[in-house]
Amino acid sequence: MKLDQVLIDAMALLGLGVRSISMEPSNFGAVKAMIVSADDSRLRSMMDDVLATRSGSVRGALRRFAEGDSIEL
Repeated sequence: MKLDQVLIDAMALLGLGVRSISMEPSNFGAVKAMIVSADDSRLRSMMDDVLATRSGSVRGALRRFAEGDSIEL
């Protein structure tokens, strides 16, 4: 799996409230940097909105959110 996809998936899990995930050791640094740079309360709120409206791609919404909030991907 590509690193950017791993980061988007980890961001989705963080936005859903998951606080413990398993990953390849080689991805740890990048995922940690993404988590540190993300505002988890804003991320949860965005995920709630995306899931409530069911409009479009969740991954696309996460990418736009990351760009707008300067989250490291």
